Amino acid sequence: MASNADKKDEHSTWNGFAQGDIAVRKGRLCTIQRIHWDTHPPTVTVKMHDGDANNEVGTEFSRLQKPTDEDMLKLPLGWYCSACTVENEDMDAQRCYLCDTPRTFEESVKYPCPQPQSAMPPTSNHNTAAACADSVVINNSSNEEQKQQKQSTSSDSSPDNTQLTVITWNVWFNEELRVIERMKAIGETIEAYNADIVCLQEVTPLILDILQSAAWYKQY
Repeated sequence: MASNADKKDEHSTWNGFAQGDIAVRKGRLCTIQRIHWDTHPPTVTVKMHDGDANNEVGTEFSRLQKPTDEDMLKLPLGWYCSACTVENEDMDAQRCYLCDTPRTFEESVKYPCPQPQSAMPPTSNHNTAAACADSVVINNSSNEEQKQQKQSTSSDSSPDNTQLTVITWNVWFNEELRVIERMKAIGETIEAYNADIVCLQEVTPLILDILQSAAWYKQY
């Protein structure tokens, strides 16, 4: 049975922090794992974001600060498997979800992509996330807007319709590691963006056969 302290821990805040919040301790990002209401004043257990799986530490709220926008750019979003290079979103995972390779905690880590300052209209969050991924999507409109523009282009030859969408992707030449599943996932992403031009690298004859058998490929 959960104690009153445990129940309070799930729903209460202290010094503006609640369980699950991101904070800064000694200049490093951390996540509040547990608030200990049985101490006075309450103390806290945090998990440091330093790439170590066993990095929970106890501390006082007075040592925690609210993160700035610049701090949040240091927050890891995932890690890349050293064997198959796939992105794993679970920073606590001990193995790659795709190839089951044990994690060494020396893998490359994915961080937020800062939004560039420009005079161009802001893109949607979906497109911004895609621009930070392994694939590169050149696109300043949503998928729905893009489809409408393509439909209007087919009936209107006006020189004003000059927008072009391009996707480039390194598919990885490894044919022994779930190649059919990987190509299916890549195809679903390409189909979702409905790009005008698709550029693929490291395409082997076998991978080409798999891609050509997909319904989306027939559009190109």
